[in-house]
Amino acid sequence: MKEYEDFVFKNLQTMAICLSRVDTVRPHEIERRLLGDLINGVDNLPLNHNVRSSLLATGFYLLYCKPEKMTKDLISMMANSLPVLTSMKWIDDSVSCKQDKVTIQESFAFHFNTCLSEIAARLQCNGRMEDRDIIVNTQIETLACSVNAIVREVTDDEKKDDAPTKVYAMRLVSFVLGLLRSFGRSSEEGEKPLIAHVFPLKFEQYNGSEETKSNLRLSTDWDVMLANEGTEAQNKNDAKDPNRLRRLASRHATSFVVSSPFRITPEELEKLFDTMQMILKKEVVERLDEIAGELFSHGSIKRFPYGRVSE
Repeated sequence: MKEYEDFVFKNLQTMAICLSRVDTVRPHEIERRLLGDLINGVDNLPLNHNVRSSLLATGFYLLYCKPEKMTKDLISMMANSLPVLTSMKWIDDSVSCKQDKVTIQESFAFHFNTCLSEIAARLQCNGRMEDRDIIVNTQIETLACSVNAIVREVTDDEKKDDAPTKVYAMRLVSFVLGLLRSFGRSSEEGEKPLIAHVFPLKFEQYNGSEETKSNLRLSTDWDVMLANEGTEAQNKNDAKDPNRLRRLASRHATSFVVSSPFRITPEELEKLFDTMQMILKKEVVERLDEIAGELFSHGSIKRFPYGRVSE
């Protein structure tokens, strides 16, 4: 099963890279090969491993193809898929994800939103601000809608003791954490995309890629902040671990720390701050901590690692 699953994603990922480097393939053929039944959107589809793999592969294509091959249709399809994810039926059928230390919602939100952030940065570098704005506005609106739903569910006294509501709220919290950890992160122009460090290509030859890989810092690295997962020596060793970037989604509260060409406008920052103020209200955080502790102790959600959300 694991071999088949790896083949599904690796095959789509490799196909995306190959298609990005061929100039004779028409756009509709690229869409058909990468997306299949997803061409018309992900609405009413179960969010299983195959669907997730197709979305990530499309992200790889947009990050590796020539700027002029970044079609509006593919960009819109990726952006429009993000807000739909929270209403889809998530199927945790990925064998490799069972080794993760976070929920499938947080893991995929982190990976998919990393792709979107880098696509937006690439569009910005190429002067396509309208397409860039579509992605960024969708990211901000999806975050705001998810936070609104969390606050609404956990502050509803009629649903205070409703178990499904608690589970739904914590899955949304996981999704939001994945979005926050990946928003606005992108590599320097011309460098290897960040998502390619998480899902590396074995055959890829990048000038200076090893140096870039060793210089990539994470928010939980020992030289970025005081160690919160062990001694300083242990964290130094972690920074040298060649597989640390592949396990990035499972490192709690960890994000890339990079010098990025991506720029956020004051208006976009204001919207983000407004959203964060909603979820950081004392009564909301206390209720989230209460629910998280209950679900964590009961093991109600697969790989839900948070005994307290405020941590």
